[in-house]
Amino acid sequence: MLILESTIRSGGAFLLIKKIAGLTAHFRGASIKAQMLRGVGGSAIVKAINMVLALGIGIILARLLGPKEYGQYSFILSVIMIISLPTRAGRAAARVDYL
Repeated sequence: MLILESTIRSGGAFLLIKKIAGLTAHFRGASIKAQMLRGVGGSAIVKAINMVLALGIGIILARLLGPKEYGQYSFILSVIMIISLPTRAGRAAARVDYL
């Protein structure tokens, strides 16, 4: 934050905007690099939103259900996740083979 403030105070706001425009230029175009950066960036954004929503839903459920019921919910969810591990393990390999 200090670097940003000193850049703007010294009249380097134009340079800062130019740097940001240079960074976003990597995301434009049809090159493999641009496509990969857009894909990774999009995946990161979706993953971050998913994590925030999961945290919010967990907090709301904990408040609504109470300690005993939320504990039961968490236990059942854990069992379902453990049971689903073998089915998810081969999915990535199948995706590579068949797509």
